[in-house]
Amino acid sequence: MEPDLPPVTCPRCGLVDQVQKVSALVTAGVSTGSGSGAGYMVGSFGSSGSIATAYGRMYQQDSHQSLLSERLSPPAEPRLVRAWPAGFTIALIGLFLGVFCSCGIAGLITSLTEEYAPLVCGVLVALPFVAVAGVLLRTGQQREKRSAEAWQEEHEQWEAAIGRWFELYYCWRDDVVFVPGSLSAIPADDMWNFLRNDQ
Repeated sequence: MEPDLPPVTCPRCGLVDQVQKVSALVTAGVSTGSGSGAGYMVGSFGSSGSIATAYGRMYQQDSHQSLLSERLSPPAEPRLVRAWPAGFTIALIGLFLGVFCSCGIAGLITSLTEEYAPLVCGVLVALPFVAVAGVLLRTGQQREKRSAEAWQEEHEQWEAAIGRWFELYYCWRDDVVFVPGSLSAIPADDMWNFLRNDQ
């Protein structure tokens, strides 16, 4: 049989009776509920006085969180935001289609006239399209790389803060959070600054 752990004491007031683990407090402060119902309605509509009957069902699911639970909740996990937007991809596809059309039209004119000047012109017209497409592609790749690196750094900081968050306790009496065994407590509203800056 394992020995009982001593109760966690608040470093501010020195008491144990109003201390609760932050993660348990946040979980207990969230409630969900759902309900459904049916309705029946008869009424007349318009100037002709036609009668219509309506019947419907409704289903609702809801979630509520106490203010304290919300204050002490961890932030959402950072998401990787793609730096390559859809409009950028469409523009790149448009450039490639421009190249294809320029070369195709030049090739068609060349085959009809048996002169190579239109083909050379088509290729020369297509070259700027290719250059712009290459620049756009390279720029997009660099933005993707920077975005992924920034997300990686932010995610590592978030993981470290979440690890510390799971260690925190809250004192109802003093409205402070603290790590068990520490000599200081932090106001609950400063919790995330503490977690981000505590190394």
